[in-house]
Amino acid sequence: MDESPAIVAISTPPGRGAIGIVRLSGLKLDHVVDRLFRPRQSSRGGRGLKDRRFHVGEVLDGNGVSIDTGMLVWMCAPHSYTGEDVVELHCHGNPRILSAVVDAAIRAGARAAGPGEFTKRAFFNGKLDLVQAEAVAQVINADSERALLAARKLLAGELSERLETIHELILRSLSHLEAVINFPEDEVEVADMARVSEWLQDALARTHRLVEGYSCAARVRDGLRVAIFGRPNVGKSSLLNALTGRRRALVSPEPGTTRDIVESRLELGGMTMRFLDMAGVRGGTAGVEAEGIALAWQAVKSADLTLLVVDASARLDAEDAGIRTELDASGCAYLVVLNKCDLGVQCEWAEDGAHPRVSALLGTGLDGLKRRLAALVEEWDGGEGVMLMAQWQRDLLESVAGELAEGLQALRSGLSLDAVAFNLFEATKVLDGILGGDAREDVLEKVFSSFCIGK
Repeated sequence: MDESPAIVAISTPPGRGAIGIVRLSGLKLDHVVDRLFRPRQSSRGGRGLKDRRFHVGEVLDGNGVSIDTGMLVWMCAPHSYTGEDVVELHCHGNPRILSAVVDAAIRAGARAAGPGEFTKRAFFNGKLDLVQAEAVAQVINADSERALLAARKLLAGELSERLETIHELILRSLSHLEAVINFPEDEVEVADMARVSEWLQDALARTHRLVEGYSCAARVRDGLRVAIFGRPNVGKSSLLNALTGRRRALVSPEPGTTRDIVESRLELGGMTMRFLDMAGVRGGTAGVEAEGIALAWQAVKSADLTLLVVDASARLDAEDAGIRTELDASGCAYLVVLNKCDLGVQCEWAEDGAHPRVSALLGTGLDGLKRRLAALVEEWDGGEGVMLMAQWQRDLLESVAGELAEGLQALRSGLSLDAVAFNLFEATKVLDGILGGDAREDVLEKVFSSFCIGK
């Protein structure tokens, strides 16, 4: 960034707390800090404050009037998060105080930071690449143990390293081809082209593994969608409330109470599960209820897992069997849950003992059902591919895979080496864009617009 005026933002979450932090970054913060902070130990301004030391003093409003007593820490460039001078003011966590500090900093010469602007400056100043910048937002937004672990892997540079390996394999192949193209008088051994083919196959396989791991990564990031499904009055809403420990869905003996989809979240096995309660399925409906049933079927077909809830205290209903038949035909993953077991068990599906038995009313059997669901999480763990956390990264890597596949086909077909080199060159450009070396403006906007202000 050629010009880096001082920027300022509140870096702690909204609301009240013991401590609130206001952060500034810029190439020269002395003139801002001189008007904004008066250390107790001396009257010196910004240049007199030691690097990476906390200084107690008065935070000023720009006219020399104290806003609050707080602490300032100065982190000199280039050894800071953004690569610029960074100053943090630690004040009491009253929103009025923090807003007043931001206003004072603006009057002293700073401007309000935009979403993700601190991290954007870190990217432009070479403190992290674009994949790691994306990971910063993922770390902040992770809402499960596995999502946080995957995001921390991204931030540590594990995905960047894998992309760099693919990049290196392509560059090695490209430089070899360029040498042959530029010096055609030299003899090219068959083994040389075989090595190029091997490098490209390796690069393509690595790219495919990352692309194929995206669906699992999306589940880790966004949570597993678990549809709670079945006939009316089998206890679907009661089961949702009992599983999550929150009264999110209305419970009523009147059929058709639930029409819209109600969502509630719970972490099991280190992964967020998004339980979806929906309309009970029955025939002969019309109007709003029929629309709710149609929405329910759509949700089931897009869910990662469906809990087919049945009333275990009654004999099987024809609609229960019809729902299960349709689930089997659609290929949806589902688990039968026998509810209302406190009233006795009459359901024929209970005979094989394979299905969890619960009472949503009394809470019995819920721990066993949760253990069953947590065990299923392991089946959705995609291992190394789980690091690919963003849609735009997957889309660009698909383009890389396409270029590599075309290049390999051209090489095997004996086409011009110039054609092969063109595909490889295009692949390297796309990889550069993922890592941020030649990122398009729309990609940068997509990454940093999702950030909170102050990071």
